[in-house]
Amino acid sequence: MTPLPKKKRSGGRQRKHRAEIILSLNNLVVCKNCGAKIKQHTACFKCGYYNNKMVKPIKVSKAEKQKG
Repeated sequence: MTPLPKKKRSGGRQRKHRAEIILSLNNLVVCKNCGAKIKQHTACFKCGYYNNKMVKPIKVSKAEKQKG
């Protein structure tokens, strides 16, 4: 048998509970390659590196290619 709630959670109590969940902050770390702040265990959205390896190539616009 699976456990079920004995009573319905009121709307206000439900909103308070959800607000606490949302308020918890994600732990941000610094990317080792470019120094941007990113979520743990994810590829960097600026440089595309994860664990010192390129995992996601970043598209560069034509204007940026001409500058560099």
